[in-house]
Amino acid sequence: RVQPGDITILFRALTNVQDYEGALRRYGLDYYLVGGKAFYSQQEVFDLLNLCRCLDDPDDVVALIGVLRSPMFGLNDDAIHALRPENEDWFNRLVEPPPEYLPEFLQDRITFAGRTLHELRASKDRVSIATLLAEAVARTGYDAALLAEYLGGRKVANLRKLIDQAAAFDRSELFTLKDFVERLQTSVLQETDEEFATTLPETGAVIRLMSIHQSKGLEFPVVIVADIDRKGPPKAANAYLHSQWGALVKLPDEFGVEREHLALRMLKIEETAADAEETLRLFYVAVTRAADHLILSAGLEPDAKRNSPWLQLLEKKFDLQTGLPKGDPYLGTAVGVGRRIEVPDIKVHRTPPLATPAKTHRESQPLTNFDEALRSAVPVPLPRSTNPFGFDSSAPRTWSVSHLEQIDARLHPVIGHNAGNRDSDSVRLSTAEEIGTLVHAALERLDYSDLPHWSTAVDEAIRGSRKPPVPAVETTARQLVERFAMSSLAQECAMSRQMFREVDFLLPANPEDVSGIRDIVSGQIDLCCEDETGAWRIYDFKTTDDRSGHDDVLHLAPYKFQLGVYALALEAWLQRKIASAGLVLMRPQVREVALRWDDAARAETRTRLLRAVHAAREA
Repeated sequence: RVQPGDITILFRALTNVQDYEGALRRYGLDYYLVGGKAFYSQQEVFDLLNLCRCLDDPDDVVALIGVLRSPMFGLNDDAIHALRPENEDWFNRLVEPPPEYLPEFLQDRITFAGRTLHELRASKDRVSIATLLAEAVARTGYDAALLAEYLGGRKVANLRKLIDQAAAFDRSELFTLKDFVERLQTSVLQETDEEFATTLPETGAVIRLMSIHQSKGLEFPVVIVADIDRKGPPKAANAYLHSQWGALVKLPDEFGVEREHLALRMLKIEETAADAEETLRLFYVAVTRAADHLILSAGLEPDAKRNSPWLQLLEKKFDLQTGLPKGDPYLGTAVGVGRRIEVPDIKVHRTPPLATPAKTHRESQPLTNFDEALRSAVPVPLPRSTNPFGFDSSAPRTWSVSHLEQIDARLHPVIGHNAGNRDSDSVRLSTAEEIGTLVHAALERLDYSDLPHWSTAVDEAIRGSRKPPVPAVETTARQLVERFAMSSLAQECAMSRQMFREVDFLLPANPEDVSGIRDIVSGQIDLCCEDETGAWRIYDFKTTDDRSGHDDVLHLAPYKFQLGVYALALEAWLQRKIASAGLVLMRPQVREVALRWDDAARAETRTRLLRAVHAAREA
């Protein structure tokens, strides 16, 4: 009796193996794909990718809905439709009370999803990616849900393999969750070759699916060779790098007329013979893998043209309708119908045959005339379509505020002002940057409703940093955050109606340009608040120690362009004018230096912005 473990299905290529996998699943037959490369096209990989995307970016609605519909939370379409928020803030909608008209089990799932996703997002910068994913799987029971599906063991193994990849990603200590999302999404989009996780030994009692190349040197009781009438892979003849002839490139057609390349024609003849030999060798490997029983399978019509050299060879030796040999090996008589080419034609000529005029319409020359044709060939210039593309200076580009700020500083130098990045207490520039980074990270996490506990924000910022800060940096950062938290300016911010921190923006450099070429300016605003009167204000934190004694005008001069661009960006977003934009100097004391923001300042900033963009393009 034949057992599933006795059967092996061989393929010339695994391109269409998913059709066979689907058929085996429909009949409930367990199988194992040897060397399958479709790891990144599995649903469990998609589910974890969606989870990472929505934890990294809570505004990624597509990824968030994908996670909610996955076995992690199991929400159906009705529940998701009922959840749709009016302000499109799906992530925060999950922590609000669910609609009461939904069934109780769906309300419980929504509450659980909101609590779980928010807790995972709060910890994403404190723990490793692998720990984050393992915690998500443990909380949601995602692995148990996968086990209940068909081929659940393989799905869970793929899940564990993806978590192991995240652990290897963590060991570099150079990348964040966003980097992992980009890498994983690239692998999914490009269908990167990656084998499935191993769940069964090679001797498991399941049907094996493998390529013929992988079966070399092996033997199986029952072998099925699938799709023997399938055409071979097409040969790309447009470009080729030959070991002796060098680079061979097919020239484009000229006015619809194909321009023949003699070297490519020689290559095609050479490859045709080599491919025919390799094809027959591969067929020999396939049919000799069976120890007891061999099945050759092909889907074809009786009178259809044979596409594969394999089937052509079989048809030459066997009658495809009966499976009997074309010639009886014992009696030498014809069992099937012999091919016409095997019966010789004998014709007796009683008069000299008339000479047949040679055909004159043939344009190509035989290879025997290659040397003569090569010597008489005249070089012609390459068509314009083969020339490299030049740089299009009119194409829109994206410029960062910091880059444009450097250009603007050269165009509008500030007299009598030293560089703002030099600390007067002789702290090295790298240390000053570390202090600024840690303070900004802490202010991003600062709870304005509980300012006395400002140290919590610093602790979270330290845990989320890539490496622990040195004691001097940590001490200075804590002093600056405490100084700001205890200031009157922080108290004013705490009374704001709305507050946004670390706001990324993309601002058209010239929105009135009708030429269709619109450069984009990118940047990030530290803090913007709406006070009780409805006025919006921008705050940009500076941690450098300023003891120069300059007045506010000179303080603002090097940052006037930066603050002006921030103000234009916020006004474009709000579709209204804002009240002010200013610096928050953290040392020696916390104080605000506000920019006078009126119509004149707006016009000046737009002019300087356009000049900086123009200069950047010219450079």
